Amino acid sequence: MMENKDLIWVYNYKKAYSLLMVFTVLWIFFVVYDYTIISQRPSILYQPIWMFQKIFMPHPVSNVLFYVVAVSSLALSIYNIYKKNIISSLLLFLGVLWLNAIKWNYGCTSAVGHTFVLAHLFSIIVPSFSFLSKKLNIYDSYSVKVSLIGVLVTYSMAGFWKFLSLAKTIYTKNFDQVSWLHSDAVELNAIVGRRSLDNTVSEFMFNAYQIPYFWEVATVLVFAVQLTAVLAVFSRVYASFVLLILVCFHLFNTFFNDVVFNVAPAVLLILLFPYHTFFKKDYLAFKDNLVR
Repeated sequence: MMENKDLIWVYNYKKAYSLLMVFTVLWIFFVVYDYTIISQRPSILYQPIWMFQKIFMPHPVSNVLFYVVAVSSLALSIYNIYKKNIISSLLLFLGVLWLNAIKWNYGCTSAVGHTFVLAHLFSIIVPSFSFLSKKLNIYDSYSVKVSLIGVLVTYSMAGFWKFLSLAKTIYTKNFDQVSWLHSDAVELNAIVGRRSLDNTVSEFMFNAYQIPYFWEVATVLVFAVQLTAVLAVFSRVYASFVLLILVCFHLFNTFFNDVVFNVAPAVLLILLFPYHTFFKKDYLAFKDNLVR
């Protein structure tokens, strides 16, 4: 019989996947709205960069093709809430990947939306837990954890390179140069980020950036959580801590640095939220029906 700690991951993912599909529906409506704006840009500005874009959308996307993919993805999102399977999940992933790439076909690239796309990619390997007659085994828990690692590994990779940079700074003893260990690093990053969009840092934040040691400690903490993000699948408590820190990190960047990754914190909340704690009766019913 599957242990309770493993069953918790399965239950939480079951709830998370349904919410991911609901979020996907909302995301598709936003993409449609966004498309009505970017489709008005001159075709001469259309310059695909990614290999995926060059192969599957080398020329400006026609309205017919766009809406066929959008409506199909919308239908698959609703279908997967009730009857998820490998084929429907794969098709939805391809639709999401295609729709996500449209906006960045105008000579630029961005990591915005990568957690959302990866969540769809790795959901393919997770079986459906919607049928109460299904008997769970340890491999169901493994599939859930592998899918979460697939999303979280991007944070661990980011944390790895940042710690490598910190290690180089410490090894070379270049403490006078601006690095993430410098007392002005976060402040300068905020100034550059906001000025690049013709915005300015508020006086309140200028004063906040003067707090001694706080930002250096906060920076190292965030980097450490990023580096160890994949370890969240081994502890439900640590998963909640990772969720809290990474969501706060994204929100801070959104509101104070103009680095807007709105989808990423939403996906993290959906995937790592401790549903079993807030829906105890539903969790117990799930446990009784699937494990007995």
